Amino acid sequence: AVNRQEQGVAQVSGTMEMMSRSISEVAGDVQDIAGEVRNVSAESAATAEISREVRDRLDSVVRNVEQAVAAVNQLDTQSKEIGSVLSVIGAIAEQTNLLAL
Repeated sequence: AVNRQEQGVAQVSGTMEMMSRSISEVAGDVQDIAGEVRNVSAESAATAEISREVRDRLDSVVRNVEQAVAAVNQLDTQSKEIGSVLSVIGAIAEQTNLLAL
């Protein structure tokens, strides 16, 4: 009976050692995973910052394009006004030439 108890204790002790090694391995794996999660979190924060910078730059580009479009529209309006003035000058010159004859 004592011999069986010793065998049982030895078996339990061996099982406990295996479980202890397994738990140590799992703990190491958990630490590795935690490190990877920290890395991913840091990379995610950096990516978010880059995304904000890109969005801000794109907003600036959009504003610049809108200003350029407004300037082109203004130039178009002014060139039409200049064209009207030139037409009037041309008509006056034509009438002046007719009067000179």
